[in-house]
Amino acid sequence: MKRSFLLSFLLSSTSLFGVKTDSHVFEGYPTLSDGELQGVAVHWDGGIGVGPSLDEGIRPPQGAVIWDLAQTEDGFLYIATGGPGAVYKMEIASGEMKKVLDPDEPLLRAIHVDADGNLYAGTSPEGRVYRVNADDGFPEIYADLESLYIWSIEDDPENEGALLIAAGAPGRIYRLPKDFAPGDEPEIVLDTNAVHVSTFAFSPDGTLYYATGPGGHLLRKRSGGKPETLVELGQGEVREIFPKDDGSVRIAVYRSDSSDTSSSSNSSDNDSDSASPDGLPSGIFDVGSDGFVEILLAGSDEKIFSATLLDNELLIGSDSRGRVYRFQDRFDWSLLAESEDGGEVSKIEAIDDKNAWVATSNPATIHRLSYDPTAKGVFISEVYDAGQKVRWGTLIPVGIQLDSIQWETRTGNRSRPDDSWSEWEALKEQKVASQPGRFFQYRANFETPEAVVRRIELFYQLPNEAPIFRRVEGIPLRLESLPMPPQAPPRSTLPQLFSQNDNDKSSPSMPQPFVIHEDSGWLSIVWEAVDPNDDELRYRVYLRRLDQEDWFLLAEDLKDPFFSLNIAGFDPGFYEPRIQASDRMSNPPNLAKTSETRGNLILIDNQPPTIIPPTPENPLQFTVSDNFSIISSVTFRLEGSESRALLPTDGIFDSKKKTFKLPEEAQEPGATLHIEAADARGNRAAWTGLVTAPEKTDSASDEEPKPESSPAS
Repeated sequence: MKRSFLLSFLLSSTSLFGVKTDSHVFEGYPTLSDGELQGVAVHWDGGIGVGPSLDEGIRPPQGAVIWDLAQTEDGFLYIATGGPGAVYKMEIASGEMKKVLDPDEPLLRAIHVDADGNLYAGTSPEGRVYRVNADDGFPEIYADLESLYIWSIEDDPENEGALLIAAGAPGRIYRLPKDFAPGDEPEIVLDTNAVHVSTFAFSPDGTLYYATGPGGHLLRKRSGGKPETLVELGQGEVREIFPKDDGSVRIAVYRSDSSDTSSSSNSSDNDSDSASPDGLPSGIFDVGSDGFVEILLAGSDEKIFSATLLDNELLIGSDSRGRVYRFQDRFDWSLLAESEDGGEVSKIEAIDDKNAWVATSNPATIHRLSYDPTAKGVFISEVYDAGQKVRWGTLIPVGIQLDSIQWETRTGNRSRPDDSWSEWEALKEQKVASQPGRFFQYRANFETPEAVVRRIELFYQLPNEAPIFRRVEGIPLRLESLPMPPQAPPRSTLPQLFSQNDNDKSSPSMPQPFVIHEDSGWLSIVWEAVDPNDDELRYRVYLRRLDQEDWFLLAEDLKDPFFSLNIAGFDPGFYEPRIQASDRMSNPPNLAKTSETRGNLILIDNQPPTIIPPTPENPLQFTVSDNFSIISSVTFRLEGSESRALLPTDGIFDSKKKTFKLPEEAQEPGATLHIEAADARGNRAAWTGLVTAPEKTDSASDEEPKPESSPAS
């Protein structure tokens, strides 16, 4: 075994190039969402385009948490804070704040402004409702509830001028009628056996939906009927309820990773219920009128902390990084903005159909999210680590209307940008002008809302390194090279193919093996899909050019998760695949489900490079170009000698057109010269000809002729 290993080590082949050109692709939502957003949005399919802007924000004088917001019609915004509990009144035009309520209680989770501009604030753990008069700003204790905690205050849709209050310990919904006065007894609209009623909402037909906790449920109470349990929540907490016209309801659920309750949880000291079922995770869910739950968004490391409706779409706030998302459905959502200070987005309040207040906590800050269709935006990528100091080549974006985007880069040798990094420099004909370094960052300046970036590829050159001997031994053997026996076609599985492109080690429940044939002119589209019910799946495969709107169907009713096609007649360019999966084989037609996804862009290029050979004017210089792919390698052979590699004159393979210079010894007139070139897609071209003599210059032709020799001599 020892000798066999050593022989394989000694006889192993070496790479043709010592200087290696490498590249890194920035593509897909998981990668691009780690960048910095300034008036741009990252869509679920990985596209970057102009989006809403999030201002720097204003911080209240005190308080680490903002729990609730309420805007008045005369240009003021009330802000409920915690740690300590207080209410501030901010003039929107100037940003100036003043404290209007400072109760001696630690928790102030709910505020509300009525039609007359009066402010109502619910405090805990005394269960008091304060009113701040719109005329004189004088605060008073308006109502004392039997419950200790107040979680929400809203208008009563069935009784004009009345207020409804969600409360806890015990869990109830109270009503304060229009003619309510301090000292009156609040009406009990709903009395539950739960510890808390955290939130509620009414559908257009008057149906009441409400959530209890902890270890609670989502319930429905139709007018005149009894409460019906729709969903077991477990340790999940419903933050918002959005009833629909069709009798279904959409809910936003928050659930922390830890079992203990935080300051954001609706709980008191004795509320924990370790025996409660697991329930729902953090996410967005649709609950049908029949009580069946459909998962729309769940499973992310970021938890949903807040939500509101804006122009019939959800705005979602995360529990970390201060992120705001737009959500329409599973295949239509975007990351809109991220607060510079991070923290959780504790409250989102719609201003109108295009703008919203965004409150972040830890630290407490009020931001304004604004939509401007004519606005510009900036995207700053995450820092890329090349692993060592490298020389940077070109930066090639792929997308739509890219001419309106201005690109800049900066580099350094520390993982975080600081004063030691280079300044931002614009690209020069797609070339990175920044100095060599280990770390890299790019900045895209969007000038128009029509531009969309889907893919960015960065080329760089790794330095050549000296060989390292690991072992040298003398072995008493006679060595003789023998031809390698033919090898069988390699076998693989889909997880092994995917692991070549990323670090995803997951595998489907039943890996599908297949044989690989390395035939030219073919493309295989492969994917991985599983069904939660282990249903049998059927697939459809679509493809379209990036610059076209129409999809064309390649195949349908496929059983296997891959499809191969001959692309010899395809127009070159970037293509986008789309896959549909259906479980109709295992379900009745009315219950079958279909989902779809799109893959990363595929470059189809069957055209070989073009070699422009040396000329008498430049006998040592030639050019190789390609219409779509990067030139990746060039070799030459003189008079049947061994092939020798050539680097471009600028030393790096990073563009579609490159100039090369032969060594001086290749200048042998009449010798046979053979040149081969390949592009990044594996297309090859060759040229063979005779080395021509350099063209004589005019000065050489004007030389004085030598005298002829005499016959006598």
